[in-house]
Amino acid sequence: WFRDIPLRVEAVAKPGWIFVGWTGNSSDPLNALNILTLGAGSAVLSAHFIAELPVVTSVSVLPGNTHLRAEFSGTPFAPYKVEGSTELSQWEDAGTFTTAADGTGNVQVPIAPGVTKLFLRAMAVP
Repeated sequence: WFRDIPLRVEAVAKPGWIFVGWTGNSSDPLNALNILTLGAGSAVLSAHFIAELPVVTSVSVLPGNTHLRAEFSGTPFAPYKVEGSTELSQWEDAGTFTTAADGTGNVQVPIAPGVTKLFLRAMAVP
């Protein structure tokens, strides 16, 4: 780089990640493409990313009413963790899955006796 000459910096997310912004000497904190003009001092620019979340495509109760089958769509070949809760305040591990080449995956979640509702959430495994 040369002093006072604009420098192009671009944040490129890996598959399964989403660019969310810059901190530091950014001309446009929410734009993945940034142009910096560096003077005599130093500059700090940090790109920030978050994991892409999978989308629930279907949920069904399996025969016998002892398990739910949740189907997801996400990043191909990505590992995800699923948690379940009956009241949204305490979450328990409900399984893991890795999506196939087409980005689909599923997990079977046990239903405890007497449970009439079950909330699920899925998150990327770092």
